[in-house]
Amino acid sequence: MNLKKVEKLGKNLLIGLAGLFIEKVCLEKESLDFSRVKKILLVRQDKRLGNLVLTLPVVSAIKKKFPLMHIGYLADEKFAEVLGMCSEIDEIFVLKKSSFWNPLKFISAINRIRKTNFDLALDLSDENNFSFSNAFLTYLSKAPVRVGYQKAQNRGFLNLEVPITQKERHVVDRHLDLVRFVAEEVPTPEFNLVINSENLKWAENYLAGKNVSRNDFLVGVHVGGRGKKRWRIENFAEISDWLTKENYKILVFWGKDEENLLPTLRRKGSDKIIFSDLLPVQKLSALIKGCNLFISSDTGPMHLAVALKVPTLAIFIDSDARKYGPPGEEHRIVAGDTSLQRVKTNLKEMLEVPQPALK
Repeated sequence: MNLKKVEKLGKNLLIGLAGLFIEKVCLEKESLDFSRVKKILLVRQDKRLGNLVLTLPVVSAIKKKFPLMHIGYLADEKFAEVLGMCSEIDEIFVLKKSSFWNPLKFISAINRIRKTNFDLALDLSDENNFSFSNAFLTYLSKAPVRVGYQKAQNRGFLNLEVPITQKERHVVDRHLDLVRFVAEEVPTPEFNLVINSENLKWAENYLAGKNVSRNDFLVGVHVGGRGKKRWRIENFAEISDWLTKENYKILVFWGKDEENLLPTLRRKGSDKIIFSDLLPVQKLSALIKGCNLFISSDTGPMHLAVALKVPTLAIFIDSDARKYGPPGEEHRIVAGDTSLQRVKTNLKEMLEVPQPALK
């Protein structure tokens, strides 16, 4: 039996045991006056950067409609640093999934959350997937109203369940539907990530050290992607080669799993192809913000670039572009036919449009 099957069996056992001790109570939507909610906890304990970033418009929508509302966010430690760039979040709680097996750490973290006395907790799990950790932590927050999508496994963790519509829409809208269910209409959401002056200065010095000036047009290229989502490195090499011949500079981003791909790009031997270091999220964000254009498969850094309002060419090979693709006219999505020629055609069209100056 493989590790994933063991993990699934363990989760099912925990869900079953919890169901024996948790009384299922259902609230009526009509009984909730959202305008009286003063403190809200958002729960998304996710180890994927992109999934976390895509929940941030919910923060924006809530803060726009209710400027005085106290917003807390409970996330996994891995990428919680990105939440620190969102000034609309008032309180960040960090809890590793491994803490479930460390009673002292776990109880301490839960007690800290409970001290805030949240009025409502929102389980931001994807509507099509049940997350035991998200649902259980939402329950343990002791918020009197606990909202999330209607799923058989909820077992009383939530007490106000939102029906799943099965309607095709972007993942941001799927998250916002949870808020709309309890707060009716919400303002148009935004990504409001702010890079502090220290990291902006660091990025400026970093790029200067790589011989990138303010007058250079810098194209960020992320060569990663999980499994089948990754565009071929040979294609990225061809695109990079073409761009450098057109006098653009390339800043190559990569993750731990992509280090073995870098020699293919290094063989191009151009001093206009620059390789970044492995960086923590806030410094990575500062470098991405310094790019005039960003090219990537469906990756966490791609979603980060979109959130930072950097024009992005997103290549979708094995994921749903309608659900996860970057919205907005300044971005382009290549899906279905992801050939080198089609990507290059879209890139040419983007480069003919005036792009923001290097910041």
